[in-house]
Amino acid sequence: MRKSGRFRKKILNLFIFPFYFFPLMETLSSLAQAEVSKKESSGKPGSVEASLIDYNQYLSEKFDNMAEEVDLFLSNKSHTDQQNPSAIRLNYFDSIEEGGNRNPSFHFNVDLRLPNLEEKWSVSFTSYDQDKESRSVRSKQQRVQPRTENYGAGLALFQNLGRIKTSFRPRIELRDPLQTSYTLRFEGTSPVEPYRLYPRLELFGDSEKGTGQFVSLHMELSSHPDFSLAVFSEEEYQDARNLFTTTHGLSLGKPLTKKLVASPTITFYSTNRESYHLEDFTASVGLSHQPYREVFHYNITPYWRFSKLESFKGKVGISVETELIF
Repeated sequence: MRKSGRFRKKILNLFIFPFYFFPLMETLSSLAQAEVSKKESSGKPGSVEASLIDYNQYLSEKFDNMAEEVDLFLSNKSHTDQQNPSAIRLNYFDSIEEGGNRNPSFHFNVDLRLPNLEEKWSVSFTSYDQDKESRSVRSKQQRVQPRTENYGAGLALFQNLGRIKTSFRPRIELRDPLQTSYTLRFEGTSPVEPYRLYPRLELFGDSEKGTGQFVSLHMELSSHPDFSLAVFSEEEYQDARNLFTTTHGLSLGKPLTKKLVASPTITFYSTNRESYHLEDFTASVGLSHQPYREVFHYNITPYWRFSKLESFKGKVGISVETELIF
């Protein structure tokens, strides 16, 4: 068997693994949860695990204290008892696809919150464009490509208009020469039991790429306690490039334990260049684990992608993403 054939077989076996072993995994997870419930400690005193968690907590407290000092210095006095939600996120992503293509990347996100100065705004320093990344469901539910490197600082201003959450997000990109961008976002939630709708509208602009708009409508159906179905539909238009893209798909959420979730997902991506057509469709099974909530998360996603550039010949791959939070 050729090397590419062996690679495809291994990844496809991993791809279908969750479907065949759900009952076994649930049984094992229930036994594990019963054991974990007996002791809620993060690990034995003096263990490497406990030391890492203690060090993470130490750095988190240091960063929160620094943010509070800046907040109180600018506001002169305390106006709220709210805990400072500032955080630093370190993200590492890597993927390998049939043919030997690898895409490793490392990114950071420093989110500085100043609740005493003003409850409705935040400052962030990132190595990627958060707003651009958030416009694609593939960046959240089915990430198979790394984030684009884009260092910059952003400001977010929040205001509720009735049941609609509104935010204005200007950003400076650290390039030569400096570039600016902005995003005006409107989003909300409309519960219609047993459904939940998430409409969203964005108007964005870039000093280099021009203006555009983004619209999405996500629907969640969660009438069953053990499953949740999400259907999503997105479209984006960039005026300078006359580029219109759409993403449609659905995802099935299956909790395996309280901290481990499997999410089989399929998406269809279309573009209007040169004429409107299906660009690719991708099937994946994401395994998302949060062993320590708000401290350490990771995702493993085997996928099978069919691209027009490859004459819709399926290529299998796997991506791994880890996130450390301080």
